Amino acid sequence: MNESTAKIRTVAAPTRAKRKLGIFLAEMRDQSGLTATEAAKELLTNQSNISRYEVGGVMPLWATVAMLMNLYGASEEEHATAKKLWEHAHDEPRPVRLPAGTPKSFRKLIAAEAEADSERI
Repeated sequence: MNESTAKIRTVAAPTRAKRKLGIFLAEMRDQSGLTATEAAKELLTNQSNISRYEVGGVMPLWATVAMLMNLYGASEEEHATAKKLWEHAHDEPRPVRLPAGTPKSFRKLIAAEAEADSERI
């Protein structure tokens, strides 16, 4: 495979910061007593979007997070926590681009390396 015909594949996986935001959103929804389906109806979307936010697969817009916090009856402190988590997840580096055909195990290694907190030799 030469460089001109090589396809590039983006590693698109939930990042640690997006997962933390998602876990927080799921906890807030649970505390409010709403189901994902009920939250989705209020946001005029479908339940799968709420699920994607909560597992960290999709980065929600801040307006969406703010609407969810209002829907869940969040306190000012909880709003501030959500904002901090969202900003951290929003500022993460872009996904690494790898050539098509790169083994799945190597893609997982690259994704894990990008999320690493420390280095050990």
